[in-house]
Amino acid sequence: MSAAVPTDPGTVVLFRKKAPKHGRGRREETVPAPGETTPEQRLADKMERLYLKHDMTLTDPDTAQAFLIAMDAVQMMVQGGRVHKVIDEEQRAVFHAMLEGMKAAPRLV
Repeated sequence: MSAAVPTDPGTVVLFRKKAPKHGRGRREETVPAPGETTPEQRLADKMERLYLKHDMTLTDPDTAQAFLIAMDAVQMMVQGGRVHKVIDEEQRAVFHAMLEGMKAAPRLV
């Protein structure tokens, strides 16, 4: 197995279980209790640790831009899965929300 491929997939951070009922892609702001971090912040920290293992950082503008482009590519793949009926609309919406959450990582680190 290549050293670039993580062997431990880690914990899946779910931002919500179902697609929003009102408005496309609607998300409510997560407000942490004092001393706690949001799921988005924990995911951003996890993404940053992954990049640091490869001597990169999401605080670098070029790396952050490449990360966002990769997230857009994954979203296109998910949309393709919906078009080809590999996933249903609810699953597409969940993946979309998770990927949108990941796209916040560069500004949260």
